[in-house]
Amino acid sequence: MPLKLILSLAAAALAGWLLALPLQSSLGREARAGTAERLDIEARVAASKLVLLGDVRAARTFQTPAGRILTEYDLIVERTYWGQEAPYRSVRLPGGVLADGSGMLISGVPQLKVGEQVFLFLTGADDDQMRMPVGLSQGHLRVVPNPEGGRSVIGWTRSTSLVDEHGQLQRDAAVGVGSLAELSALVQASVQARRAAGELPK
Repeated sequence: MPLKLILSLAAAALAGWLLALPLQSSLGREARAGTAERLDIEARVAASKLVLLGDVRAARTFQTPAGRILTEYDLIVERTYWGQEAPYRSVRLPGGVLADGSGMLISGVPQLKVGEQVFLFLTGADDDQMRMPVGLSQGHLRVVPNPEGGRSVIGWTRSTSLVDEHGQLQRDAAVGVGSLAELSALVQASVQARRAAGELPK
């Protein structure tokens, strides 16, 4: 029998919180796409409570007493740009597949892969310690080696429709951010602007 998943239609504000509309589907069917405004790096930093670069070492999907399905990812943190410094972090995102094959997928919310290096822009944590990626899949960027010996950063928005400044939908866009060094400089400049405005990470 195919795995049955509860698929959700995401309704996201800039803060990134979603309302889920449960649907039943077999594994492999694409969920209805979430919609998010296209955000530049400055806007992603401005909307984030936690910005970090790290390696995904483990993932566990579980159900809360209230019935929410979350996946907790263990990260080794290479650098924290915004938020409290910590060498290791556990980050909880909504959705995932439980051991019995049931689960929840929220359209536009990325599923991190064990072994990948990620650059994350995340909202604050709620009572279940769940966070949301800022701008849905725009809040999750993959870091990969490049032929020159450095690292590149690539963001995928396969399940998210981005709305440009003219209100036009741009579906399934692959967003290349460039080198990790360039991204890091942009993020750091935005972080310094927040600090200059009197903000402090919490």
